[in-house]
Formats: sequence, structure tokens, C-alpha cells
Amino acid sequence: MFRLKSIKEIQVIDFFEEIRDKITLIEWPEKIEKIFKEKIEINFINNLTRLESRIISVRAFGNYYKNKLSSLKLNKKK
Repeated sequence: MFRLKSIKEIQVIDFFEEIRDKITLIEWPEKIEKIFKEKIEINFINNLTRLESRIISVRAFGNYYKNKLSSLKLNKKK
């Protein structure tokens, strides 16, 4: 989404048709994040106390994805 300027540009390239029924990772999703009401959001955050590591946050939106996420067994390393 970095180079695309508007929703119209995104529609012209048939982005929404291309991602139907696929797992899609989107970097810089700010332009379209409000369109997707149901999704899993994964954020990688710099760990300020250990610069070589990252903190990963995973959130689900919508019942379908909340159920999917809650059924996963995630390894949490401290």
C-alpha cells in the first residue's frame, strides 16, 4: 500500500479481487484498514530494552478470526 495514493488506485489494480480467499500480508495498511472489518492484525514492535529482538502483538477482529486465533496454541517466549 506504500505507493498507492487512494482507494481508487487500489480498486484499479483489482487488489480486493486478487486477495479474495487468500492469506495476505499488507505492509502500511493505513489506507485500507477500515475496509476490512474482519481480520487478524500482526504488529512487530521494536523492543527498546533488547534492540535485537521484537515484540509481536496479534489481534483478531470479527468472530470468525477471534475463534481461529483462540484455537491456536501460541508459544510465548519471555
